[in-house]
Amino acid sequence: MARFVFSFTLMFVLSIFILLPCVFSQEDITITTYYPAPKGVYKDLRSEKLAIGDDYINNSQYCWEGTCTDPIDADADLIVEGNVGIGTISPRADLEVAGNMLLAPMSQPSSPQPGMIYYDKSDHKMYYYRGGPDPKWIPMGGGGKFGDWVLVSDNTQAIVSRYADTDGIVTAHTWDGHLSGYTDKNSDPSTLVINHNLYHSGSGSGITFPVKEGDYWKVTTAGGDGKIDKVYWIPLGE
Repeated sequence: MARFVFSFTLMFVLSIFILLPCVFSQEDITITTYYPAPKGVYKDLRSEKLAIGDDYINNSQYCWEGTCTDPIDADADLIVEGNVGIGTISPRADLEVAGNMLLAPMSQPSSPQPGMIYYDKSDHKMYYYRGGPDPKWIPMGGGGKFGDWVLVSDNTQAIVSRYADTDGIVTAHTWDGHLSGYTDKNSDPSTLVINHNLYHSGSGSGITFPVKEGDYWKVTTAGGDGKIDKVYWIPLGE
């Protein structure tokens, strides 16, 4: 009897070692776990939603579907209560990664939210989405490099203003008149930082002044033909 049991056990173990390579080379592995559910059944982590936390597992208050006291947002596939640590057992924020993190190359998200970041595989740059009065995608390169000159006005206005979504420099010129430059936090800045009251016929007048990220700036002219010839914005770090 003992010899029969030993032989059967040996054959069973050998069959497992023979079959394992076939199973794992041809099929996906599905991990299952047991956690409280309406009917106390096994849930497939590959296809079902999952909540982790002391409160979220209380199905009398939290549920994925049906009626309960405080239903979980059905659009969420995974909800974690508390901090998440990857490579650390003591996360100090909602998410802390101890080690390297990789953002897969992708294109610009179609519905951006302030604070969102992504890596653009077309120009190999990191971008973050800035909110505020002038929301837009901003390159995260920085490094003190000037961006392209932006022609804001071309001999059409007496007052030119703009919101600075990054540090930069304003430079303006007029052939006939005086120029003044303003910048501060107000949408219509009133803090005068430069004023050029002297100009010569044929050479005109010009001003240049720096602007901090998040401020507004304004260039005005007086006298002469009442028009600013050219105003350029030179962003820093774009």
